Amino acid sequence: MNVYMKEPNMTKTALVLGGGGARCAFAIGAIQYFRQHHPDMRFDILCGTSSGSLIAFLTAIEENELTEKIFTANVTQDFLSTSHAIQRLANNNLSLYNIVPLLHKVNAVITEERFQRLMTAERELFIATRSLQTGRSVYFSNQASGESTYDIRKASDLNELRDAVVASFTQPAFMPPVEITMSNQPMQQFIDGGGPLYAPVKLAIDRGATDIYVILHTPAAPEQYPIQFKNLVDVLERTMDWSTINLAVNDMALPLVYNQSIQYLEAIKLKLAAAGVSPDTIAACFNIPEARPFEGKKVINIRVLRPDTPLDAGMGGMEFINRAVKLMIQAGEWKAAQAMEQR
Repeated sequence: MNVYMKEPNMTKTALVLGGGGARCAFAIGAIQYFRQHHPDMRFDILCGTSSGSLIAFLTAIEENELTEKIFTANVTQDFLSTSHAIQRLANNNLSLYNIVPLLHKVNAVITEERFQRLMTAERELFIATRSLQTGRSVYFSNQASGESTYDIRKASDLNELRDAVVASFTQPAFMPPVEITMSNQPMQQFIDGGGPLYAPVKLAIDRGATDIYVILHTPAAPEQYPIQFKNLVDVLERTMDWSTINLAVNDMALPLVYNQSIQYLEAIKLKLAAAGVSPDTIAACFNIPEARPFEGKKVINIRVLRPDTPLDAGMGGMEFINRAVKLMIQAGEWKAAQAMEQR
């Protein structure tokens, strides 16, 4: 798919990872294929949501083998304690699940040495979160700061980056929000970067990406569960799945509209020229100073990789099962090979 943007100073390639819990093993497989079969491919911009944020971090510092190990050598209990969920709810906890195992895992992976490598890297990393207080999407980065329809905050230290990754993992109700106090800002609680930019394609475009690889972890057709839902957890997980699928659709809507709009305008210009209208007249017709949203835009190549069938990670994607994770990695490799053959 091609969309259009303003002429950048140089070409940039972005990797945009949507969320999905254990389903993000699919992205690991795709990245492995890129590294093995297209070693010259370089991702200048990496954007990650949920467990995709940890994959994006390790990809940015070229520790892809560790990424696979984290997903294949651990099971659900190594990330979340799911026991006593109803008791936690009754005791007015902020979440059904205990995330102490996840905290230990993130702290062990994001070391001071790896943090320093990230902060001195030329690649840009963006970890997607959302503020409960403001409702705004906030991206924690290694290089940039700024505000738009979303906020970008450069991570001030190791602990802030760790907190951002944990927050990006956080599914409301299942996991507690993460408090992060930023310089000259009131305390805020952050959760998964869902919201309006679940797979932050717009962010990649805004940062000057000319080639974008988007990896989503749900198929176009939603999975069906022919069961009667009888408990709160199952209903919440099913609702979370719907949100993930709908947000992925919304993320791709903007690039698609840009593409269709540009094609439509170019088709009109060709028809006018074929009818004998002079180039100067055509240019004058489209020279409307107050309404030129596509002026100076350039083609962007966007490739979307997503599984053909639902990935086996349970409702909500929070079941880390070794065998299933390995199959999801294989599915990601196969889909990446298919996408590159179709370039």
